Amino acid sequence: MEIYGVDFTSSPSRRKPIVAARCRLDDALDALIAAAQASWSWLERDNAFGIPAGTDCLEGWICAYPPS
Repeated sequence: MEIYGVDFTSSPSRRKPIVAARCRLDDALDALIAAAQASWSWLERDNAFGIPAGTDCLEGWICAYPPS
């Protein structure tokens, strides 16, 4: 099964563009963990999505519970 996703910000720019992804669901456990992490991050949306203060905005960050 193929999965499609979009990662975007409410105000896209050259520094933070809209990103589209397509992948195959070969490992259901990985998909379940990713869904749990995304859900937790959404619950933390009023708290910078769980991203620690001072994090470089040009670096990627995996939003996961508990934050490390």
